[in-house]
This record gives sequence, C-alpha cells and structure tokens, in this order.
Amino acid sequence: VTSRVVMAAPAACLTPLIMSHLERKWALLQRRPSLIFPVQVSIVGLMLWVCTPMACALFTQKKAVQLDRLEPHFHGLRDRQGQPLKIGWFNK
Repeated sequence: VTSRVVMAAPAACLTPLIMSHLERKWALLQRRPSLIFPVQVSIVGLMLWVCTPMACALFTQKKAVQLDRLEPHFHGLRDRQGQPLKIGWFNK
C-alpha cells in the first residue's frame, strides 16, 4: 500500500503546480484551452513513468516464506549438503 502512495504522490502533487505555471506562462495554452487536457495527461503519464521504478526501488523485492506453509511438493526440500530447507525466498 505504501509503495502505491509513493508512486502516485508526485503525479498528484506536482501536476497541479506544473499546470498552473504552464497556464500562466505558456501563451499557447491561453490561446488554445483545448490543449490543457492532453498536456495534463502527458505530464501525469510522464510522472508515473518516472516515479514507478523509483517507488519500487524504495522497498525490498525479496521475501522469505517458511516452506511448510507452501504446497506439499515444497516440503522436505534439501540443500546441496543434504540439510533440510526451512525457508524459501521469492521475488515479490
């Protein structure tokens, strides 16, 4: 849940600020208000495209799970030395 908030926060917070600045400074948007929507959607898309990898990188990508909590064919697995495995790792 936290990563989703981190991904969406820049687009939700910075887009209105950027659009406000562009609407005041960019004469094209004042002359053609029909361009406001495509510009705004492009800014949001760019923000999400840039922020999503960064938000994913903030959190660990590997998680441990006890093998006895998984399907039966994972029970009794052994490592190369023949020792029973208790924990398995997976990529989230």
